[in-house]
Amino acid sequence: MFTWGIALVGSALVPLLAAWWGNRRTALTHALAWATLAWVAWLWNAATRSVDAYISLALVGCAGVAVLGARRPGAAAWNTVVVGLFAVLLVPLAQEYISGGSWLDGWIWPAFVGITIAVVLLNYLPTRLGMGAVALAVACGLQMAQLRRPDSDLWRAGIILAGISPWLAGAMSLVGKKGGECDRLWRHFRDRFGFLWGQRLREQFNAAARNAGHYFELGWTGLRKMDGSAISEADQAKGRELLAALTQRFGLQ
Repeated sequence: MFTWGIALVGSALVPLLAAWWGNRRTALTHALAWATLAWVAWLWNAATRSVDAYISLALVGCAGVAVLGARRPGAAAWNTVVVGLFAVLLVPLAQEYISGGSWLDGWIWPAFVGITIAVVLLNYLPTRLGMGAVALAVACGLQMAQLRRPDSDLWRAGIILAGISPWLAGAMSLVGKKGGECDRLWRHFRDRFGFLWGQRLREQFNAAARNAGHYFELGWTGLRKMDGSAISEADQAKGRELLAALTQRFGLQ
């Protein structure tokens, strides 16, 4: 039993609860439910170092994919896709139980699991949660490596990184809170929903702004004038009104 590793992963309940509170009215509640299951699996992994190490990896991938369907209506229905993915990811465990061997012994299946988990890293890497996503991705890579070739040091390092990743994400989310009201709403959305939803929303915002005759656009870091001049408070107010209308389906205003 990795006692202080259990304590470290257990302490991640604090940022997890903060995420639940901050997103309780958004479409991310289903993704957070999968993230909570992943946290429980990592906690069990720290306590037992059993086959549950693989389940924790599968659930991380499921939580990342759940974010891709976090839009109303349809957020609840997207769970059928995530459940199907989870069932597919559990195939190697069924193989091992039935025949004593599994696809995890090769390289194709670990690559498939790695690509699934990479959704989490790539989606959140350009956001303020990026450092936490990187730590979690490395933790998953170490766990996958030690599943193929058991190594206590790799296992402990993976547990440590998994335990600190929510704290890293939470700490970095507190950085850069200043700015106009449109910029603040945009950062709230971007950091919660990640790069893929962020890029799509930017395209919609900029198209709507052009149609409305505004001379500003939404960049990755916030609102900006097309001619490079300073953004006024009036522009921020107009931008926020437009952005709030677009983020209603995500439960964020």
